[in-house]
Amino acid sequence: MENKRRLFIECTHTYYNGGNSGIQRVVRNLANHGLDMGGAELEIKPIIWTGFGFCSLDSKIKVKPYFFARLNRIVRRLLFHALHIHLLNPVLLKRKLAEKFGAAETISNETASDEVKSSLKLELPYFLMGLLHNPINVLRGRFVNFRRGDIVALVDSTWRSHDMLEALAEAQSEQGIQVGAMFHDLFPLLLPETCEEITRRGYVDWFKRIVPMADFFITNSEATRDSLEKYLIEHPDLREKKHQSGSFRLGAELDLVSSSNVNPGYLQPIWNTPGRAMLTVGTIEPRKNHAFLLDVYDILRQRDVNVSLIIVGRRGWKNTDIIERIERHEDFGTRLLHLANAHDNDLAETIKRADCMVCPSIAEGFGLPVVEGLMQGLEMFASEIPSFVEIGKGHCHFFDLTSPESLADQLEQWVRDKNMGVKVEKKDFQWPNWEESTKEFVQIVLSLSDKTQA
Repeated sequence: MENKRRLFIECTHTYYNGGNSGIQRVVRNLANHGLDMGGAELEIKPIIWTGFGFCSLDSKIKVKPYFFARLNRIVRRLLFHALHIHLLNPVLLKRKLAEKFGAAETISNETASDEVKSSLKLELPYFLMGLLHNPINVLRGRFVNFRRGDIVALVDSTWRSHDMLEALAEAQSEQGIQVGAMFHDLFPLLLPETCEEITRRGYVDWFKRIVPMADFFITNSEATRDSLEKYLIEHPDLREKKHQSGSFRLGAELDLVSSSNVNPGYLQPIWNTPGRAMLTVGTIEPRKNHAFLLDVYDILRQRDVNVSLIIVGRRGWKNTDIIERIERHEDFGTRLLHLANAHDNDLAETIKRADCMVCPSIAEGFGLPVVEGLMQGLEMFASEIPSFVEIGKGHCHFFDLTSPESLADQLEQWVRDKNMGVKVEKKDFQWPNWEESTKEFVQIVLSLSDKTQA
């Protein structure tokens, strides 16, 4: 049906690399639930970039990385050598260089520019994985053919593919498509010291390209939207034309929980923790502020408050000191636990054990752990940052980050009340699941598209 409206959800990075934290969980759910939606007037398709074009997906994204993504590191290591011995020229370089720079035959190893090498280094893995994912379509050039009225929503962290953005810009100009860019946060711009340098560089470059190019902007919270709008006001040179923006709510449920392997033996230590168990969930990285929480825990133990601390989160970056502090702590393995590779089942089981959740982040784009904890009925202590207040106002105990003693006082009083059986009336907390979240996402994208065209 040629006049059917089409919404494409770009999910390249998550499709190839898998993952279940932060952006990956969001992308996977939007793509998978979007695939099940649509109707007579709207078609929704997840798409991936292959280095030369987009291929649509008919199957759902898995948590495990696409098998051939594991070759990515090997490809990147071999790429430099391949450039110097012309191994790739017959099959790829000639076309790639000709399209981008013309007369590929005249470009020698000695004169190849840094831009050429950078482009090849970034795009070749996409091409190879796309080729292995769908060889017939890639080899025959059977890619998504955009047409006027199509919408492409960039929801993934595919930040380092310049060619993908160039292809979309060309489709905007020639086919009249619309491109919506999703911002999960602005931390590489606003808090660069909390990010890895490779992430910061990739994001900043992407941001400078996408802001003037996109037709509208989508965010995961009003807090992120406010940060974006403020940044654009402070940097008017980034975008000359007016823009539309909107936010939607991310889903709350742990979507990968299954009935199998419930309470495996390796989780027994969480049930052995004494006293009231405090839970914190998040990657071990500077923004999550684990050092602050450990300070609070140490204060409570110095006061002889009977508590334990369970940390759930993979090892991230810039965390050597905090990892050492956790593993060298005198309570490590008894009152202080760290689950570094927890699946949804593990997290669900840990939530059952926990008496409260503590989220001490210095900044968040959204804050899935707060929502997940509140949905499970946990007592919630959260730093008073905009995104947490947006989510949990009226449901959380908020604290500032200037004094660990202040939070320790709150928690000590809470433990005392809990032990005395003091009843605290809780308001019912309602939040969309991932299917409902995806419907909100589709509605806001279509609304922003219509407003942009008006």
